[in-house]
Amino acid sequence: MSSSPRVGSARQIVPRSGRPRVRSEVLYAGQEPVPPETGIEKLDGRWFGSSQMAIAGVNLRLVYFGLNRQVGHHSFPFHRHDFAELVLTLRGEGHLLVGEPGTEKAIACRAGDVYVVPATGRHGARWDCETGESWDILLLQFELEIGHRESFFQQDQSLALQFAPFYEYFFARREFWLPLRDRLRRQVIRSAESLRRSLAEEPDLAPVLILNFWLWLIAMISRSLKQEGRATGEGLVIPLKERDARMERARELLADPASWSLPMPEIARKVGMSLYHFIREFRARYGQPPMHYRNQCVMQCAGRLLAHSDEPIYLIAEKCGYESQSAFAKAFLRHTGMAPLDYRRKFARLGLEAGPPRDRAAGHSNE
Repeated sequence: MSSSPRVGSARQIVPRSGRPRVRSEVLYAGQEPVPPETGIEKLDGRWFGSSQMAIAGVNLRLVYFGLNRQVGHHSFPFHRHDFAELVLTLRGEGHLLVGEPGTEKAIACRAGDVYVVPATGRHGARWDCETGESWDILLLQFELEIGHRESFFQQDQSLALQFAPFYEYFFARREFWLPLRDRLRRQVIRSAESLRRSLAEEPDLAPVLILNFWLWLIAMISRSLKQEGRATGEGLVIPLKERDARMERARELLADPASWSLPMPEIARKVGMSLYHFIREFRARYGQPPMHYRNQCVMQCAGRLLAHSDEPIYLIAEKCGYESQSAFAKAFLRHTGMAPLDYRRKFARLGLEAGPPRDRAAGHSNE
């Protein structure tokens, strides 16, 4: 199966009946009754109301589940709503339409194709089925949110990590079409057919059956996206062991003289985090803000150079990342309570080994 979308201009697809397409703003597509003349037969349509869950940093709400069979030559008008919609083609072929007025596209959807429209996305449908044929689809209307970007979790198998590639592909990047690979396509279609039979046999278990299928489907699509290199979810959710590695890398950068001239946002970028979350996580792990830690490293280096070398102070200031000797002297005085020259003279006069200069604010040196 080709990996490129099968698209065309939606404006070129006109119902064979010749009726003009009516544009509408449907508040809750799927709730409204569907008259037979639309060509839509609802095999199953269930409204769950407020099926809201918050699990391991993921907020979910199932709005609607449906199994539809489209026959004949019809179209469903363009509409939008405040929740996402997933369409899985189980049998036959139809066209899903997406885009703002003047930029509409039609995507040919065949068995095993997944189509997701994020909340407020404008979309519709069009199908041309010959006698005896149908376009069978599974519909899920839902809300999905990974609670906090760069959230950290204690286990690498958290739900947020399982869902992150799906969220990145369809919600962050706003892709809307994914053809499933052959093996997964067959597995998903079999599972959907099994769900349909189970719903008929055990209707009182419908909410549990549908929720389980929904969560399983998102996880399977996420795994496929990651395996195919289409989306990884990196940056949306960071597992604990990776967070530890990033914090250690950040501490190395902050202690490295070659990085002392870098602004703090650049340090955060190098470890793949936003500045806010970097500062928060560094403080939580090491008990002080990253700027404070770097200043201590700089002052320790300056103290060693002042005590154990004859280098001019302006060269020491330059090595410590300061643009001028005066700026360095002010910072050293503020940190230790002594001017650089006085510090050098003190250790020369006393003949002592200079330890790292003490931070007056903290009252101790950093280990």
